[in-house]
Amino acid sequence: MRVEQIRFAGKVVRGIARVPGGQSFLNTLERIPVTRSALETVLAYQRPFKTLHEAEESMARYRGGGHVDPTNMQHLLFMSQSARPSDYAALFHLQQILPRIRRIFDLGGNVGNLYYCYAKYLSDMKDISWVVMDLPENIARGRELAEERGARQLSFTDKWEDADGCDLLIASGCLHYFERPLSKMLEELEKRPNYILINRTPLTEGAPVATVQDNGAYRTACVLHNLQELKGGLQEIGYEIDDQWRAAELSLEIPAHPEHRISSYSGMFMHHRVQPQ
Repeated sequence: MRVEQIRFAGKVVRGIARVPGGQSFLNTLERIPVTRSALETVLAYQRPFKTLHEAEESMARYRGGGHVDPTNMQHLLFMSQSARPSDYAALFHLQQILPRIRRIFDLGGNVGNLYYCYAKYLSDMKDISWVVMDLPENIARGRELAEERGARQLSFTDKWEDADGCDLLIASGCLHYFERPLSKMLEELEKRPNYILINRTPLTEGAPVATVQDNGAYRTACVLHNLQELKGGLQEIGYEIDDQWRAAELSLEIPAHPEHRISSYSGMFMHHRVQPQ
């Protein structure tokens, strides 16, 4: 009942924001400590947080949340049955570099959803090793599924260091679940990937902020990273951005906070300026 109340409160607040003077009224409530506290209470996890940890703590008070929720796995597998609009730019770039790729590291790849989807569209993947990094519960289910489907090229790990030496790093629909910037993660690798594909990532032009995505049956805490900081950090460690696109099928809104609204998620493809001989 409490979760339904939170969702209803979010709908009411979004409705108020859309009427003339509504957002100004909400801004006034936010400026007054007593009314701000009351608003935060009724909205609970549907609000901005300073850190991913704070957002996770707020979400954890209610059942039906997290990346290992069975509903989450089922939803992602269902969505992977065919390419989404934002996948086509990704598939275009993958098709171009496929002859030079032998090992793909799929960060936050759940149970291998993207592998099953992209294998339907890419012409030749028989010599490619596809490694998925995810949480232990998802890895266990992913291995079972790979065995059932005969996906011998697909393997799983829960260690970021296994990305070392991969040809391509894919971060599709996952960077907002990591608080550390991708550039800092890559600095830990002895041999960084030659190519990086980022897709379906909510990026803000403002200061980074954390919140909770409510997908109906399950919820996930996330961070809205700053677009320019993400690009700048990757450029500093030697990556050049070849292409950017909008994942217009996805958006994110925090009730009463239009400054954090993401009208469409983002995608980009890049290569490392120093390629191995």
